[in-house]
Amino acid sequence: MTSSDPFNTVLEHPAIGRALAAEDLPDAYERLLEARIVPMARALADWVRASPGVPLLGINGAQASGKSTLALFLSLLLDRAASLRCPVISIDDIYATRTERVQLAQDIHPLLMTRGVPGTHDIGLGASVIEQLQDETRTSVVRIPRFDKSADDRCAPGDWTRWAGPAHLVILEGWCVGCPPQDPEALEEPVNQLERDEDPGGEWRHFVNRQLQGPYARFFDKLDRLIMLRAPGFECVFDWRLEQERKLEARLAREGRRGERLLNEETLRRFLDHYERLTTHMLQVLPPRADTLVELDKARGWL
Repeated sequence: MTSSDPFNTVLEHPAIGRALAAEDLPDAYERLLEARIVPMARALADWVRASPGVPLLGINGAQASGKSTLALFLSLLLDRAASLRCPVISIDDIYATRTERVQLAQDIHPLLMTRGVPGTHDIGLGASVIEQLQDETRTSVVRIPRFDKSADDRCAPGDWTRWAGPAHLVILEGWCVGCPPQDPEALEEPVNQLERDEDPGGEWRHFVNRQLQGPYARFFDKLDRLIMLRAPGFECVFDWRLEQERKLEARLAREGRRGERLLNEETLRRFLDHYERLTTHMLQVLPPRADTLVELDKARGWL
């Protein structure tokens, strides 16, 4: 490392300060950036420069574990310190529309009305956007979908993010990115009250698993590298996700958008019941599959 290494001074860039303020992050996160995330970005820059084409990096983590924030700062650091342009796609932004999920609920199982589990995304849309971003001969603008969680629906195409110019690395982040299917015998016993009461025959969880065996497996096979933020257990996710919901509430209030769909504690617990099975599964089986494993403590600190 030399004193002229731009990663040594990248945290002084105004864009980093603006992002820290916009994300309402504690002072500890700036220290985490310096100690852990800047070195991670430096290593990624070396990997990207040595890779043919435009590689795809996956970031996996339980809900509210910090994966979106990590993706944001990796993209910023790589841009400002290495001139590597890195669009970020959240798997949350390729959810099926509300109308499509209503149809899934009617045709397959009522629990598919709730966004989140495999089978409630438009994987074809996500694959198409990534393919466009990885096309080094592309001259057109790529439109990256956005999903409005407060409205529980995909944004109109006119509100999608527009990516012009080249991409050097594509980042795909999401709670189930890289998730393998479960063994069929693991599906037999319900893991919580939601499954016992609303999926007693297992049709929902078997459908979700088939999605992981088929279209999601093919989608995740495109990953060139995977980072996992590993929560200490599923029991932490409620507190993390409740804090996230409170931040969303405050942001909507600042924007004058009071009264939009938000989750109270009771509805949040039921919502997270949809995620418990696969979150627990990934905490057990994904660490040895990840290229970089970051262990988190209960306060989301990096161990």
